[in-house]
Amino acid sequence: MSWSSNVARLLSENCPTCGSPARLNLKHDDKKVLGILRAEQPLLEHEHDWVHQNIATLDDHLLSLRQSLCRLEFLTALIQTQIDTTSTAKQQLESISAPIRRLPRDILLEIFSLCRPGLDHKPRLVARDYPWTLGHICHWWRDIVHSSPTLWSVVVLYPPYNPEIVETLLQRSGNVPLSVYIFVHHRGGSTHSSTIIDRIMGLCHRWSKLELHAHASLCVGPPYVDKLPSFFPHLRTLKVLGTWSSSIVPVLDAPLLKTVRLDDQLPLQSVPNHITHLALSNLSIEELPMLLSFPNLVELHFKVKYSTQDAAPTSTITHPTIRCLSVSGTSMLPFLTLPALEHFQYVDRIRVNSVVSAFLSRSCCTLKTLLANMRYGDESFLELLGSQPSLCRLLIDPIGDCNHAVIRKLSSPDFLPNLEHLSFPYVDIEAVKMIRARWYTPMRCIRTFAIMDTSSKVVFMDSMEAMINEGLDVKVAEGPRRRELWLDPLMMETEDVLY
Repeated sequence: MSWSSNVARLLSENCPTCGSPARLNLKHDDKKVLGILRAEQPLLEHEHDWVHQNIATLDDHLLSLRQSLCRLEFLTALIQTQIDTTSTAKQQLESISAPIRRLPRDILLEIFSLCRPGLDHKPRLVARDYPWTLGHICHWWRDIVHSSPTLWSVVVLYPPYNPEIVETLLQRSGNVPLSVYIFVHHRGGSTHSSTIIDRIMGLCHRWSKLELHAHASLCVGPPYVDKLPSFFPHLRTLKVLGTWSSSIVPVLDAPLLKTVRLDDQLPLQSVPNHITHLALSNLSIEELPMLLSFPNLVELHFKVKYSTQDAAPTSTITHPTIRCLSVSGTSMLPFLTLPALEHFQYVDRIRVNSVVSAFLSRSCCTLKTLLANMRYGDESFLELLGSQPSLCRLLIDPIGDCNHAVIRKLSSPDFLPNLEHLSFPYVDIEAVKMIRARWYTPMRCIRTFAIMDTSSKVVFMDSMEAMINEGLDVKVAEGPRRRELWLDPLMMETEDVLY
């Protein structure tokens, strides 16, 4: 059989599976080619014909191989496409059974609400932040986010901002109550869109919470909104700060208003007298009698504002309904009597235990919570504690050199026998012994031990492991130490008092 016929036979024997041609075998012909090359003589006529025929045959074979390669590449691409399609279908089926999809819509909505970020020093209302980002996860989440007005109920106006974004947020909020935060910069800073301010003011009937930082006039362009409305039918929480607050905030008519936080720029006469929770950045002794104009007041926070003793009231001010009091500075306590007081916090940098003891004794109150923060402490603090056997919650942060004396005293379960919750600025071996003494007692009351110094957490956690396993709730405080909360147990988990 000639070499050409052998090649033709090989070309016809393609792979029955993929159609690729069989391998061309040139084993014996290589010798003839090498012999001709080594002869170093001109080719004969029949040798020229043989070479040309074989070149043509090999060209055909190369063409066939390239065509087969194209078919294989096409087949590979087709298979890869099918792999991708199948993988996508599998992922979609797997996503149906994902844990996040097993949650009911109302639970997901609650989780989304808890994801709302807090206001930092420069809050922004932009489409790449909450709640827009939640709608970028999947179609189902987007449906939940866009159809849930409560997720769009927080309006933060911190210029500069895009008015279109604010308008979109207001449209998606439907008719639910709004929490409105308005930041007015100092002169020379970014200004508000007058159109947006006018739009927001037109929705004041929906405001449930207002926080205003007023450091300049509200608007500088038409329609020149320079003052808040006076009637807020659904307003429940108010916080106003800034030197321009008295110019922007009128005397408010807000029948549902309960919690108010003010600096000393806005007079107390501007808020309704039916409020229940009041936090003041400063309170002067001249303003102390004004507290009687709030007959429903349950909780009061204030920092003592310096004033002369000439302005002191001639008799003590007795308020019958205040159950929670937080003071920074104790110089006004001699002029206050609070018979309903249950929760008390004081911060002072001098030895004031005698003043505090006299205040509590005069009030004849049944104290349940005491939070003390002093630079200097002495034995009189132990006397103060001993006079309040009804205490259930005690926070000491810090009390100077008196810490160890307090630990020794607390080691006796008979001292403050009703104590359930104890917070301490640090933990050491003596503190652990004290907790153990109160835990392993027939009349056990202690339930929670909070530590405010995270540096010693690892060292002493092991020594309390047995008590933790038996039910003692040990907490390590994280975050800012000076964050202040409402003392009222009904408000403690809902509102922050931040100055």
